[in-house]
Amino acid sequence: MFGPNVSMHSGNHRTDIVGKYMKDVKLDEKRPEDDLDIVIGDDVWIAAGAIILNGVSIGEGSIIGAGSVINKSVPPYTIVVGSKSQKTWKRWDEYTIEFHKSQMAIK
Repeated sequence: MFGPNVSMHSGNHRTDIVGKYMKDVKLDEKRPEDDLDIVIGDDVWIAAGAIILNGVSIGEGSIIGAGSVINKSVPPYTIVVGSKSQKTWKRWDEYTIEFHKSQMAIK
């Protein structure tokens, strides 16, 4: 589920090229790590205004708080909030996670 104004940026800019504006860097000058996929698991909630950056995976069942900037991968069933995107707490205990997953498999 996505809230309004969520943005995802799977590309990145080279910062190590001397003597060129970013707009002048050609596609053949990009590195593989400049364009990494974003992977979002099942049953993820991403609240309004969140920004998901290059190369991030968001594990199933996780919740991303409004306005969060996600620049590191998020483990499954984790709630992250804020611009530092630090793990704050587990969404559920392990038993509840397994129960939830079994219920989702029924649907």
